[in-house]
Amino acid sequence: MSYFGSVKFFKHLILTVGLLIIIFPYILSVYLVLENKELKNQTNSTYNNISNENHFNLDELLLKTVEASEQISKEKDISTNQEISPYQLKYDDLYVERKMKVKSNSNDKIVYLTFDDGPSQRTLEILDNLDKYNIKATFFVIYKDSEASSETYKEIVNRGHTIGVHSYSHDYIKIYNSVEDYLDDFYKMFKYIYETTGVKPELFRFPGGSINAYNSDNYQEIIAEMIRRGFTYHDWNVVSGDTIKGATKDSIVNCVINGIKDYNKVVILMHDSFEKKYTSESLSNVIEMFQNRGFSFDKLDGTIKPYIFSYIQ
Repeated sequence: MSYFGSVKFFKHLILTVGLLIIIFPYILSVYLVLENKELKNQTNSTYNNISNENHFNLDELLLKTVEASEQISKEKDISTNQEISPYQLKYDDLYVERKMKVKSNSNDKIVYLTFDDGPSQRTLEILDNLDKYNIKATFFVIYKDSEASSETYKEIVNRGHTIGVHSYSHDYIKIYNSVEDYLDDFYKMFKYIYETTGVKPELFRFPGGSINAYNSDNYQEIIAEMIRRGFTYHDWNVVSGDTIKGATKDSIVNCVINGIKDYNKVVILMHDSFEKKYTSESLSNVIEMFQNRGFSFDKLDGTIKPYIFSYIQ
Protein backbone atom coordinates (compact mmCIF):
# COMPACT_ATOMS: atom_id res chain seq x y z
CA MET A 1 0.00 0.00 0.00
CA SER A 2 1.40 3.41 -0.99
CA TYR A 3 2.11 6.09 1.56
CA PHE A 4 -0.35 8.53 -0.04
CA GLY A 5 -3.84 7.54 0.98
CA SER A 6 -2.65 5.54 3.94
CA VAL A 7 -3.61 6.10 7.58
CA LYS A 8 -0.08 7.32 8.28
CA PHE A 9 -0.38 9.89 5.48
CA PHE A 10 -3.59 11.32 6.89
CA LYS A 11 -2.14 11.39 10.40
CA HIS A 12 0.86 13.33 9.12
CA LEU A 13 -1.42 15.64 7.12
CA ILE A 14 -3.60 16.41 10.13
CA LEU A 15 -0.51 17.02 12.27
CA THR A 16 1.01 19.35 9.66
CA VAL A 17 -2.21 21.34 9.24
CA GLY A 18 -2.54 21.63 13.01
CA LEU A 19 1.00 22.95 13.36
CA LEU A 20 0.40 25.48 10.60
CA ILE A 21 -2.76 26.72 12.31
CA ILE A 22 -0.80 27.19 15.54
CA ILE A 23 2.35 28.71 14.00
CA PHE A 24 0.79 30.97 11.35
CA PRO A 25 -0.55 33.63 13.76
CA TYR A 26 2.92 33.98 15.27
CA ILE A 27 4.51 34.35 11.86
CA LEU A 28 1.90 36.96 10.92
CA SER A 29 2.47 38.85 14.17
CA VAL A 30 6.22 38.98 13.60
CA TYR A 31 5.66 40.23 10.06
CA LEU A 32 3.29 42.99 11.20
CA VAL A 33 5.69 44.07 13.95
CA LEU A 34 8.53 44.33 11.44
CA GLU A 35 6.33 46.26 9.00
CA ASN A 36 5.25 48.66 11.74
CA LYS A 37 8.86 49.14 12.80
CA GLU A 38 9.86 49.93 9.22
CA LEU A 39 7.06 52.51 8.92
CA LYS A 40 8.16 54.14 12.14
CA ASN A 41 11.74 54.23 10.92
CA GLN A 42 10.64 55.91 7.70
CA THR A 43 8.65 58.48 9.62
CA ASN A 44 11.39 59.11 12.16
CA SER A 45 13.92 59.56 9.38
CA THR A 46 11.94 62.63 8.43
CA TYR A 47 12.91 64.28 11.70
CA ASN A 48 16.50 63.09 11.50
CA ASN A 49 16.83 64.51 8.00
CA ILE A 50 16.73 68.12 9.16
CA SER A 51 19.81 70.32 9.18
CA ASN A 52 20.63 73.98 8.71
CA GLU A 53 23.15 73.17 5.97
CA ASN A 54 20.84 70.91 3.98
CA HIS A 55 17.46 72.51 3.98
CA PHE A 56 15.38 73.09 0.92
CA ASN A 57 16.28 75.82 -1.58
CA LEU A 58 12.93 77.50 -2.10
CA ASP A 59 14.30 80.01 -4.62
CA GLU A 60 15.63 77.18 -6.79
CA LEU A 61 12.28 75.41 -6.91
CA LEU A 62 10.53 78.71 -7.66
CA LEU A 63 12.70 79.14 -10.72
CA LYS A 64 11.80 75.64 -11.85
CA THR A 65 8.08 76.34 -11.59
CA VAL A 66 7.96 79.86 -13.06
CA GLU A 67 7.72 78.59 -16.62
CA ALA A 68 4.81 76.29 -15.78
CA SER A 69 3.12 79.06 -13.84
CA GLU A 70 3.32 81.43 -16.81
CA GLN A 71 1.71 78.82 -19.04
CA ILE A 72 -1.25 78.30 -16.73
CA SER A 73 -3.02 81.52 -15.85
CA LYS A 74 -6.16 81.92 -13.81
CA GLU A 75 -8.06 82.67 -17.02
CA LYS A 76 -6.96 79.29 -18.43
CA ASP A 77 -5.18 80.97 -21.33
CA ILE A 78 -3.28 77.82 -22.13
CA SER A 79 -1.46 76.92 -25.31
CA THR A 80 -2.78 73.76 -26.92
CA ASN A 81 0.81 72.67 -27.45
CA GLN A 82 1.71 72.93 -23.77
CA GLU A 83 1.57 69.61 -21.97
CA ILE A 84 -0.01 70.06 -18.57
CA SER A 85 -1.38 67.89 -15.80
CA PRO A 86 -5.17 67.77 -15.31
CA TYR A 87 -4.89 68.89 -11.69
CA GLN A 88 -3.34 72.17 -12.82
CA LEU A 89 -6.69 73.09 -14.37
CA LYS A 90 -8.57 72.66 -11.09
CA TYR A 91 -9.64 75.40 -8.69
CA ASP A 92 -9.11 78.71 -10.45
CA ASP A 93 -9.44 80.50 -7.10
CA LEU A 94 -6.81 78.40 -5.32
CA TYR A 95 -4.02 80.92 -5.82
CA VAL A 96 -2.39 83.48 -3.55
CA GLU A 97 0.10 86.20 -4.33
CA ARG A 98 3.55 85.22 -3.16
CA LYS A 99 5.47 87.78 -1.14
CA MET A 100 8.76 87.65 -2.99
CA LYS A 101 10.59 89.93 -0.55
CA VAL A 102 11.71 87.29 1.92
CA LYS A 103 13.36 88.47 5.11
CA SER A 104 17.06 87.69 5.05
CA ASN A 105 18.50 85.33 7.61
CA SER A 106 20.16 86.97 10.58
CA ASN A 107 21.83 85.90 13.77
CA ASP A 108 18.92 87.18 15.83
CA LYS A 109 17.61 84.56 18.23
CA ILE A 110 13.96 84.06 17.39
CA VAL A 111 11.41 81.34 18.03
CA TYR A 112 8.22 80.58 16.12
CA LEU A 113 5.60 78.69 18.11
CA THR A 114 3.44 76.61 15.77
CA PHE A 115 0.40 74.53 16.67
CA ASP A 116 -1.13 71.74 14.55
CA ASP A 117 -4.42 69.83 14.56
CA GLY A 118 -6.65 72.44 16.21
CA PRO A 119 -8.92 74.08 16.93
CA SER A 120 -10.16 72.77 20.24
CA GLN A 121 -10.70 73.94 23.79
CA ARG A 122 -6.91 73.78 24.16
CA THR A 123 -6.58 76.42 21.45
CA LEU A 124 -8.43 78.95 23.58
CA GLU A 125 -6.24 78.10 26.56
CA ILE A 126 -3.15 78.63 24.42
CA LEU A 127 -4.48 81.90 23.00
CA ASP A 128 -5.12 83.23 26.51
CA ASN A 129 -1.64 82.20 27.60
CA LEU A 130 -0.04 83.85 24.58
CA ASP A 131 -1.95 87.05 25.33
CA LYS A 132 -0.35 87.18 28.79
CA TYR A 133 3.08 87.36 27.20
CA ASN A 134 1.97 89.46 24.22
CA ILE A 135 3.25 86.76 21.86
CA LYS A 136 1.93 85.89 18.41
CA ALA A 137 2.05 82.35 17.05
CA THR A 138 1.00 80.26 14.05
CA PHE A 139 -1.89 77.81 13.93
CA PHE A 140 -2.14 75.17 11.19
CA VAL A 141 -5.75 74.07 11.47
CA ILE A 142 -7.90 71.15 10.38
CA TYR A 143 -11.66 71.06 9.77
CA LYS A 144 -13.92 70.96 12.81
CA ASP A 145 -17.66 71.16 12.27
CA SER A 146 -19.02 72.96 15.32
CA GLU A 147 -20.06 76.46 16.28
CA ALA A 148 -17.37 76.58 18.98
CA SER A 149 -14.70 75.65 16.44
CA SER A 150 -15.95 78.27 14.02
CA GLU A 151 -15.56 80.92 16.71
CA THR A 152 -12.08 79.67 17.54
CA TYR A 153 -10.92 80.05 13.94
CA LYS A 154 -12.06 83.65 14.17
CA GLU A 155 -10.36 84.13 17.54
CA ILE A 156 -7.03 83.05 16.08
CA VAL A 157 -7.30 85.73 13.41
CA ASN A 158 -8.84 88.43 15.60
CA ARG A 159 -6.06 88.12 18.17
CA GLY A 160 -3.45 88.72 15.50
CA HIS A 161 -2.06 85.24 14.98
CA THR A 162 -1.34 83.52 11.68
CA ILE A 163 -3.81 80.90 10.51
CA GLY A 164 -2.68 78.33 7.96
CA VAL A 165 -4.01 75.19 6.30
CA HIS A 166 -3.04 71.85 7.78
CA SER A 167 -5.67 69.55 6.33
CA TYR A 168 -9.40 69.13 5.91
CA SER A 169 -9.62 65.41 6.60
CA HIS A 170 -6.18 64.71 8.12
CA ASP A 171 -6.43 61.31 6.44
CA TYR A 172 -2.86 60.64 5.33
CA ILE A 173 -3.68 57.75 3.00
CA LYS A 174 -6.43 59.69 1.27
CA ILE A 175 -4.75 63.06 0.80
CA TYR A 176 -1.38 61.69 -0.33
CA ASN A 177 -2.90 59.25 -2.81
CA SER A 178 -2.26 61.71 -5.65
CA VAL A 179 -1.62 65.40 -6.32
CA GLU A 180 -5.26 65.80 -7.25
CA ASP A 181 -6.42 64.23 -3.98
CA TYR A 182 -4.12 66.54 -2.05
CA LEU A 183 -5.55 69.58 -3.87
CA ASP A 184 -9.12 68.41 -3.24
CA ASP A 185 -8.49 68.19 0.50
CA PHE A 186 -6.49 71.43 0.64
CA TYR A 187 -9.07 73.42 -1.30
CA LYS A 188 -11.90 72.48 1.05
CA MET A 189 -9.92 73.71 4.06
CA PHE A 190 -8.64 76.81 2.27
CA LYS A 191 -12.18 77.77 1.26
CA TYR A 192 -13.59 77.03 4.72
CA ILE A 193 -11.00 79.24 6.46
CA TYR A 194 -11.67 82.07 4.01
CA GLU A 195 -15.44 81.84 4.39
CA THR A 196 -15.21 81.63 8.18
CA THR A 197 -12.55 84.25 8.94
CA GLY A 198 -12.36 86.43 5.82
CA VAL A 199 -8.65 85.57 5.54
CA LYS A 200 -7.11 83.70 2.62
CA PRO A 201 -4.42 81.52 4.22
CA GLU A 202 -1.09 81.77 2.41
CA LEU A 203 0.80 79.29 4.58
CA PHE A 204 0.32 75.58 5.10
CA ARG A 205 1.91 72.61 6.76
CA PHE A 206 1.81 69.11 5.36
CA PRO A 207 0.31 66.51 7.72
CA GLY A 208 3.32 64.51 8.86
CA GLY A 209 5.69 67.09 7.37
CA SER A 210 6.57 67.74 3.75
CA ILE A 211 8.41 64.41 3.39
CA ASN A 212 6.85 61.45 5.16
CA ALA A 213 6.12 57.76 4.80
CA TYR A 214 2.88 58.41 2.92
CA ASN A 215 4.02 60.80 0.18
CA SER A 216 7.44 59.43 -0.74
CA ASP A 217 6.31 58.81 -4.34
CA ASN A 218 4.78 62.21 -5.08
CA TYR A 219 5.93 64.83 -2.56
CA GLN A 220 8.08 66.66 -5.11
CA GLU A 221 5.12 67.00 -7.47
CA ILE A 222 2.78 68.16 -4.70
CA ILE A 223 5.32 70.71 -3.45
CA ALA A 224 5.90 72.06 -6.95
CA GLU A 225 2.18 72.48 -7.58
CA MET A 226 1.54 74.23 -4.27
CA ILE A 227 4.44 76.63 -4.84
CA ARG A 228 3.22 77.27 -8.38
CA ARG A 229 -0.06 78.43 -6.85
CA GLY A 230 1.78 80.85 -4.56
CA PHE A 231 1.57 78.99 -1.24
CA THR A 232 4.42 78.60 1.24
CA TYR A 233 4.82 75.61 3.51
CA HIS A 234 6.68 75.32 6.81
CA ASP A 235 8.13 72.26 8.49
CA TRP A 236 9.98 72.49 11.82
CA ASN A 237 13.39 71.98 13.39
CA VAL A 238 12.36 71.36 17.01
CA VAL A 239 9.65 69.02 18.29
CA SER A 240 7.86 69.41 21.61
CA GLY A 241 7.30 65.69 22.13
CA ASP A 242 3.67 66.33 23.03
CA THR A 243 2.53 63.43 20.82
CA ILE A 244 4.65 60.88 22.68
CA LYS A 245 2.64 58.50 24.82
CA GLY A 246 2.91 59.50 28.46
CA ALA A 247 4.08 63.05 27.68
CA THR A 248 3.93 65.42 30.64
CA LYS A 249 4.41 69.11 31.23
CA ASP A 250 8.03 68.54 32.28
CA SER A 251 8.81 66.14 29.44
CA ILE A 252 7.61 68.69 26.88
CA VAL A 253 9.81 71.43 28.32
CA ASN A 254 12.82 69.10 28.46
CA CYS A 255 12.21 67.90 24.90
CA VAL A 256 12.23 71.48 23.63
CA ILE A 257 15.39 72.32 25.58
CA ASN A 258 17.16 69.24 24.21
CA GLY A 259 16.08 70.07 20.67
CA ILE A 260 17.26 73.67 20.54
CA LYS A 261 20.94 72.76 20.01
CA ASP A 262 22.70 75.73 18.40
CA TYR A 263 19.69 77.05 16.50
CA ASN A 264 19.12 80.79 16.40
CA LYS A 265 15.93 80.34 14.40
CA VAL A 266 13.64 77.84 16.12
CA VAL A 267 10.40 76.55 14.61
CA ILE A 268 8.67 74.38 17.21
CA LEU A 269 6.08 71.74 16.39
CA MET A 270 3.35 71.66 19.04
CA HIS A 271 -0.28 70.54 19.00
CA ASP A 272 -3.51 72.12 20.22
CA SER A 273 -5.86 69.18 19.79
CA PHE A 274 -8.07 68.50 22.80
CA GLU A 275 -6.16 65.52 24.21
CA LYS A 276 -2.89 67.50 24.32
CA LYS A 277 -3.64 69.22 27.64
CA TYR A 278 0.00 69.21 28.72
CA THR A 279 0.94 71.33 25.72
CA SER A 280 -1.07 74.27 26.97
CA GLU A 281 0.04 73.63 30.56
CA SER A 282 3.72 73.65 29.57
CA LEU A 283 3.52 76.75 27.40
CA SER A 284 4.40 79.30 30.08
CA ASN A 285 7.51 77.36 31.05
CA VAL A 286 8.55 77.01 27.42
CA ILE A 287 8.08 80.72 26.76
CA GLU A 288 9.96 81.80 29.87
CA MET A 289 12.78 79.38 29.10
CA PHE A 290 13.28 81.00 25.71
CA GLN A 291 13.02 84.51 27.15
CA ASN A 292 15.71 83.67 29.70
CA ARG A 293 17.95 82.56 26.82
CA GLY A 294 17.51 85.82 24.93
CA PHE A 295 15.02 84.69 22.29
CA SER A 296 12.24 86.86 20.89
CA PHE A 297 8.99 85.51 19.42
CA ASP A 298 7.20 86.01 16.13
CA LYS A 299 4.56 84.43 13.94
CA LEU A 300 5.21 82.95 10.52
CA ASP A 301 4.12 84.78 7.39
CA GLY A 302 4.91 84.91 3.70
CA THR A 303 8.00 87.06 4.18
CA ILE A 304 9.82 84.58 6.41
CA LYS A 305 12.07 82.06 4.72
CA PRO A 306 10.60 78.67 5.60
CA TYR A 307 12.48 75.97 7.44
CA ILE A 308 11.70 72.78 5.56
CA PHE A 309 12.90 69.20 5.34
CA SER A 310 15.65 68.18 2.93
CA TYR A 311 14.40 68.01 -0.62
CA ILE A 312 15.85 64.92 -2.26
CA GLN A 313 16.63 65.48 -5.94
